[in-house]
Amino acid sequence: MIEEEHLLPILYANSWDAASKRWTIAKPPTSWKAFELFIEKVLRVSVDKTSGIVTIAIEWKDPTLAAKWVKTLIARVNSFVNAATVREAEQNLTFLNRQAQATNMVELQKAIFSMMESEIKRLMVARNPETAPLRVIDPAVVPEERIRPKRILIAILGILAGALLGGVIVLAQFAMKD
Repeated sequence: MIEEEHLLPILYANSWDAASKRWTIAKPPTSWKAFELFIEKVLRVSVDKTSGIVTIAIEWKDPTLAAKWVKTLIARVNSFVNAATVREAEQNLTFLNRQAQATNMVELQKAIFSMMESEIKRLMVARNPETAPLRVIDPAVVPEERIRPKRILIAILGILAGALLGGVIVLAQFAMKD
């Protein structure tokens, strides 16, 4: 997704010159480094073990872009899982079909046809877009309020830290005079 959606310049915007479309640093970031950054700092995935609900959240400076990334990520996961399921079921059907043709025992053929029936059902489910592995319960939306940084808290802490540091300096100067 990082390469296909061209996320490197977005993830490393401080090192990218958008006007000239080139990196401003000698060693540009790799897709692997971008993947690590994305997994560690941007993407959060949690699973509720009791309900089986998977929550996917992306925190980014641009909330519209974050919502788009969540939608894209879900679509890509569904496509990948469905394609793998279709591929596996088709391989199983090919194998079972050969086995059914190779045997003359009626009971064995019944068992093989039963297995083929279950594989055909898997194919139907995988090819149906409404039975995607990840179904959106609560769609990604652009938040109306900023979550981070909490500017008021930063300002208050800055004022308190400045006052404390100023007080320490004044006390140190007063102690040095005596």
